[in-house]
Amino acid sequence: MAFSGSCGARGALKANMPTGITGQPGRSWASACTGGSRLTAAGMGKPVRSGWPAAESRMSEGSGKSKKVSAVARSPERSMRTMAGPAGTSASSVPGPASGVGASSSPQAPRASARRRRPKRARMVAQHRPATGRMGNGRRLARSGGTFFLTFPARPRPSSVQRSLLGISLALLAGGLVASSVQAEDTPRATAAEEDGDPRVEVELITDRARVAPGESLRVGVRFVLDPHWHVYFRNPGEAAIGTEVLFAGEGAEVGALRWPTPERLRDPSGTIVTFGYEQEVILGARAQVAEDAQRVHVTADADFLVCKVDCIPGRVVLDRTIPVGPSEPSAAAPALDAYEAALPLDLDAAGRPALEWEPPRLEAGASATVPLRIRCDDCAPPAEAAGALFPDRLTGLRAAATEVRREGGGLVVDVRLEAGPDGFEDAEPLTGLLVLQRAGAPLAMEVALPLEASDVVAAAPAESAPAAAPLSLAWVLLLAFVGGVILNGMPCLLPVLALKVVALGQLAHEDGRSRTSHVLAYTAGILAAMLGLAAVVLGLRAVGTQVGWGFQLQSPVFATVLAAALVVFALGLFGVWTLRIDGSAAGRRLDRRTGLGRSFGEGLLAVLLATPCSAPFLGTAVGFAFAASGGVVLAVFLAIGLGLAAPFALVALVPGARRLVPQPGAWMESMQKVLGFLLLGTAVFLLWVVGQLTGVDGMTQALVFLVVLAGAVFLATGAWVSRAIAVALVVAAAFWAFPLPERPTEAANTDRAWTPERVETLVAEGRPVFVDFTAQWCITCKANENLVLSSDAVRDAFAETGTELLVADWTERDETIRQVLERHGKAGVPLYLLYRPGASAPEVLPELLTEGIVTGALRGAAPDEATGDPR
Repeated sequence: MAFSGSCGARGALKANMPTGITGQPGRSWASACTGGSRLTAAGMGKPVRSGWPAAESRMSEGSGKSKKVSAVARSPERSMRTMAGPAGTSASSVPGPASGVGASSSPQAPRASARRRRPKRARMVAQHRPATGRMGNGRRLARSGGTFFLTFPARPRPSSVQRSLLGISLALLAGGLVASSVQAEDTPRATAAEEDGDPRVEVELITDRARVAPGESLRVGVRFVLDPHWHVYFRNPGEAAIGTEVLFAGEGAEVGALRWPTPERLRDPSGTIVTFGYEQEVILGARAQVAEDAQRVHVTADADFLVCKVDCIPGRVVLDRTIPVGPSEPSAAAPALDAYEAALPLDLDAAGRPALEWEPPRLEAGASATVPLRIRCDDCAPPAEAAGALFPDRLTGLRAAATEVRREGGGLVVDVRLEAGPDGFEDAEPLTGLLVLQRAGAPLAMEVALPLEASDVVAAAPAESAPAAAPLSLAWVLLLAFVGGVILNGMPCLLPVLALKVVALGQLAHEDGRSRTSHVLAYTAGILAAMLGLAAVVLGLRAVGTQVGWGFQLQSPVFATVLAAALVVFALGLFGVWTLRIDGSAAGRRLDRRTGLGRSFGEGLLAVLLATPCSAPFLGTAVGFAFAASGGVVLAVFLAIGLGLAAPFALVALVPGARRLVPQPGAWMESMQKVLGFLLLGTAVFLLWVVGQLTGVDGMTQALVFLVVLAGAVFLATGAWVSRAIAVALVVAAAFWAFPLPERPTEAANTDRAWTPERVETLVAEGRPVFVDFTAQWCITCKANENLVLSSDAVRDAFAETGTELLVADWTERDETIRQVLERHGKAGVPLYLLYRPGASAPEVLPELLTEGIVTGALRGAAPDEATGDPR
């Protein structure tokens, strides 16, 4: 390779150097250019190696003087030739005494003379030693005429065997590095369920293949590694807790059903509650079939679980990984999945499982029976604990447990105790679960599906569903709806609107009859429009398969925030922050009149929105009937409720004698407006609290910031157009920041009292009365009953005296199970109060508005008699 360099404008250099010398762009090779200019390398954009080691070049510092250049080069024997320059200069590559090749000033080329005689083009400017001969280490310098030759000794090359061994070593090293990197990425993991900053479980997504072939079967699993004494739950957690859920999804492979290992029976510290779960470590896995044309396989696992010791911590992790497609190769987790699969219960169609004999039982609601399950197995033995022979899956309305395991003939008999719930069970689903025995000293577990024929299971209809057999007439339902709407005016949630209408009545005292009638009609139209809109939403949701109930819109944090925003704007108007300025002209008076009517219409809309968190006597029955009827009945019932809601205001405004009940206009109205403003702000605070219950502190904070910005924007909107534009921009920006609000599941205020149908069945079977409070955080009637009645000392004493268990069914967020119970008892919303008595075929339904006398009387009537044990 030709190496060339330049000395700048005042000198030049060209040199031919052998292949293998390494250079870098811009690196100085020599400074002995004519005129003291710097010599730089050119044409060396990248190192060039052709079996030659690198050559290093070093340059001493200085400027305008002769420079010393030294080079160290090692190569097979070659020669390097440097052409002589023009007169007065010479070119060479000569070895120096210390550094191998040196260049020094020549007495024939003094520095001053070089400065006086600047050649226009110098082929090479360098100083050399005029000596020749051996320079040590086998190097030799020879001269022939004006040309110097520098020779290097040859160094022996490595043999082919040495090169092969070196290549194998490097390949093994690289393979080890790649394998270790693959292994490090092979196990996605996450920690969850933190307590005091320490996670109690580590969750991993594992597979039995590090590389999978197209069309091959693949095993995937989620491995839970738990702290000592902590556990997660089986698909049926038992008498309490929440079962574990793992959902697999595959790309390039189809993942089968989740397969559960045999759980353990776990007891709480008191020994009274039995649950089914896993301690230390457990794998929940499935098989996946890779597609024949798969280019990649991507697996995702979504695990939702509860981790418990004494306290319980919910956890959820989502893990995913990609398995390369190619020649099949096992992974490091394959042995763990082998052990997991070997311990799995036998499937229903597995070969070698014992034969089972089971006669479907005949059960009615509230009844119980012990049914023998016979196992034909000569070498099977009972488990250590009879209750551990059966791990049933949950079946709504039915409890199952093994009570005894005994030998009989050539096999075993497991006595299964079945208890139907007070409402019975409707579906003819089989009783599924795990049957666990012993065989050859090892556990033998198998999946079972024991039939329950529909003809043999009679579900008793609850007493409250009698109207379904003898339907109410539509006229009677409409009357109940109208009366319920009238009573709704006295509920706490209507207090702000009721106070607004009192002020409006005072303002209308001196108006003529036509004006009063117009305001009444506008208010009524607002109510009916809101009711029709609400009915349309209910029917629309029903059309797409979503069932809802009364007050369902407050299950949305966005709706609660928007309603709170409307209340804040109304309150600011009452405080005088914004008003509509109307001139005194005839057109202005007409506009003032229309504006007043618009305000009455808006108050009607607001009345409906604020009324939905409340319930009233007769209202629940009417709404429950409507939600189960046709679309026309829904519209008629909602309109009847609206007319009842508007009736009191119309009565006072239009009947002359009733107007005397309203105070005369005066200064009190100004003060009353301020009081009403604070009432509306208080309602907005309540709605913010509802948002907090639905979304947590973060969501409530976002909603609060939005309301503060909105209030500031309303203040700005009363100014010039620039201020109004800024106000609109602020509201839009705040809305984009605040919405959508975060969603999170709402937990019951006291998980020890959380309602489930199975828990009711368990307590009633134990002979204990159960009082169930179906409530919601946004239900004002519910909160009034809880704070004024259910929390009173007299009612608490009655609960303790009768041993009645209080359970809470929280409907703050949508819950289909709760909605179905409400519908079954003829209700479309909360509150609903059910009292279950031991031995009774159906629960007692208490009124929506409770008193201490109603509750204590019902509780003492539900308590079993001490002498007979029967309900009093």
